[in-house]
Amino acid sequence: WSGRLVNEAGFNRVAMDDLIEAELGTVLQDAGYSGGIADVAKWMGQPYEPQSAANQQTYLDLETMMMRQTIERMANPPLGGNVVVDTTGSVVHIDQEVGKELGKHSTVVYLEATPEMRQKMFEMYIAEPKPVVWGDVYTQAADETTDEALARSYPELLARRSVLYRQLAHVAIPHEVSLAIASTDEFLAYVRDMLPTAYAHSTSYCPSK
Repeated sequence: WSGRLVNEAGFNRVAMDDLIEAELGTVLQDAGYSGGIADVAKWMGQPYEPQSAANQQTYLDLETMMMRQTIERMANPPLGGNVVVDTTGSVVHIDQEVGKELGKHSTVVYLEATPEMRQKMFEMYIAEPKPVVWGDVYTQAADETTDEALARSYPELLARRSVLYRQLAHVAIPHEVSLAIASTDEFLAYVRDMLPTAYAHSTSYCPSK
């Protein structure tokens, strides 16, 4: 949807994954990686690997910095026009004050996933790992392999995040609704109509401060 808002509705796009990856450039090179999302995932590691905790924190620190810079740019807009911020999945793991500031300067939209989609997301993660911040969700029982622990912990992570996404979002769009939305005009109209009445006629689709 962020890509469609750019291509069909003239939005400016801020892709947090790209910004974080760019900031990690030297770190990745020093670790022997050439760059790209796959190398970021390898650098971060699986939650049972020794480098994982420290690298996750480095990632979150960079994400927090990039989010603060982006919010500052939206609050004092050199960006101009409408902006879509394509956050990472770990946005709910950074400083809560950053999330509050994001909510002051933008309309936060959560695209919900069904249980079936969550299973597919896990299969995709195993096939092509992406950078994932696990926090304290990953655990491994004495009788589990690392693969079994991942398979159990990943749905728990998504379930916990879904609660946090709902808390952060102004609008949550159920999957069946997002499938039925055919255009960016319909998407923006749905978001606008689902906002509190005081914001319903905002031409910028953003709640006032």
